[in-house]
Amino acid sequence: MERPALPDSVCQPPRVATGASPQAVRIWQLVDFIDAHLSDALSVDQLAAEIGLSRSHLIKRFEQEMGETPGEFIRRLRLERAANFLLHDRSTPLIDIALACGFQSAAVFSRAFHDWFALSPTVWRQGEHWRRCGQGICWRQRCGDCRPVDSAYADTPQLQAMRQHPFARGKPDSIRLDAARQITLPDTDMVYLRGLNTSGIGRWLPLWQRWRAWASEQASLPSGPYGAALQHLDNANICLPHRSRADLGLLVARATPTPPGLARKAIAGGKYLLVPFNGTWLDEVLAHEYGWLTAFAAMGLRFDMHRASFKFFPHASAQPPCFADVGDGEAFAMHYAFAISG
Repeated sequence: MERPALPDSVCQPPRVATGASPQAVRIWQLVDFIDAHLSDALSVDQLAAEIGLSRSHLIKRFEQEMGETPGEFIRRLRLERAANFLLHDRSTPLIDIALACGFQSAAVFSRAFHDWFALSPTVWRQGEHWRRCGQGICWRQRCGDCRPVDSAYADTPQLQAMRQHPFARGKPDSIRLDAARQITLPDTDMVYLRGLNTSGIGRWLPLWQRWRAWASEQASLPSGPYGAALQHLDNANICLPHRSRADLGLLVARATPTPPGLARKAIAGGKYLLVPFNGTWLDEVLAHEYGWLTAFAAMGLRFDMHRASFKFFPHASAQPPCFADVGDGEAFAMHYAFAISG
């Protein structure tokens, strides 16, 4: 059976060195502003003033960069943020989650949530969406991504390998939980490139290739404390796949100048669980599918949903392995850095 193709250039060297355009950087930083102020009443006029554009120019440029209008993005992000909170926090009252995500009341939130996810917040919190997925019922009516229940997709080498993988039997051999340690990162900044459609096997690799192309043009690079930092901004189990975002860059001191072609954002410091990883791309995919919620519960830890988590790669300009072949994927090393509360 022919293996489905991965994204273009996943295993090819980059042809063009690509930093970010000034227009893209402005939109990315506006998106970071929205992320940080999602609980506030945000209007397009306010955002236009924040970025120094007219309302019409903002809408046009935002849609060119993000594939949706500012209003559409804010509404979707609020609902997906709330859905993520509900999955990881079973005790916070709905009204508190609603207000934290920018909804005026629990009633307004519940109606909007049901309209988007076809489930009430309470039923979602109880895990009904996972039960439906297990029965082949897609709860994401708008996503157009029903591959797990597609009979042709179910017979691909990728999914066959997943079913036979040790992670599926609860044996995460590539994750060194016994070597995990807690660290404290100070308040810092991240200089980065951003990619869209980064959810799924190999999807973030074109972003890595853009990063390597950009880095190859620089006389020197700032030294991040743990190497290159990859941050997935959206939960792949909630976000529409083609809307998923990831940032790749370096954590730098606040006084470090921003290199040309990169955007910049603030990262709140705090406690992190630093976990070594050494395995193939399939190990890494299944670490999320089978390992983390169980492992965190066993260790008595909780994710801090208000701060960023990262994947750290040891060398900022290194090339991760080609992920095209399931059977003989090359092992690579990195660290997970999970934001933890308490």
